[in-house]
Formats: sequence, structure tokens, C-alpha cells
Amino acid sequence: MKRTFFAVILSIIAIGMYAQHTLNLSGQWSFQIDREDVGIKEQWFRKQLTDNINLPGSMPKKLKGDKITVSTQWTGSLYDSSYYFNPYVEKFRVEENIKFPFFLTPDKHYVGVAWYQKEVIYL
Repeated sequence: MKRTFFAVILSIIAIGMYAQHTLNLSGQWSFQIDREDVGIKEQWFRKQLTDNINLPGSMPKKLKGDKITVSTQWTGSLYDSSYYFNPYVEKFRVEENIKFPFFLTPDKHYVGVAWYQKEVIYL
């Protein structure tokens, strides 16, 4: 009985010690946008990706993606449509000065597949 109790306690301690190990994955990652969704077919996981991104962060926050334009297809639809025809805001619809009156409008936009890659050595 003492051996069983000792074995259980030892196992719990060992599991607890292992659970305390963490690995910080923040930092520089290789990155590539896959506009045509061909990465799996072309085995991008076997090659070095062409761009870099510093994580944590999102693609728009790290300025990855496409420049926004008047014709950007947003995933949400809560907006004031007068932006598209009101002469008062016409100056904000030109490419050099795009500004949307919608909240949470990023500087870059992309919807699709993107690849992230980092070599991890855990000892």
C-alpha cells in the first residue's frame, strides 16, 4: 500500500513538473501569403518562405496584405453607404488618401491562406 501511494505521489509530482515547461514562440517568423491556395500542393512546408513577420501580432497590424481601396471587400457589412456617393467625403475616396468612416478599419486587408514557419528547437 505504501509503495502504491508513493508511486502515485511521485507520478503527480512528475506530471506537475513537466507541465511547468513553456516555450515562448514570439519573435521573427518566416511568412508568405498564399493567394492561390497552392501551398500544400506545392509543398511550401518544405521550402523557406519568402517574407518575414514579427509575432505576436496580426497580418494587418504587421502591415501584411493588400492596400485598402474603395472597392476592398470587407467581411463585415456595418457601414454608412453615403461614404461611396457623398461629395463631402470624395477626397477620402482617392487612392493617395483613402480613409474609411468605419470603426476598426485596418491599413492592410487580406482574406485567405497565409503560411507561418519557424524552426523550433526544444531541449
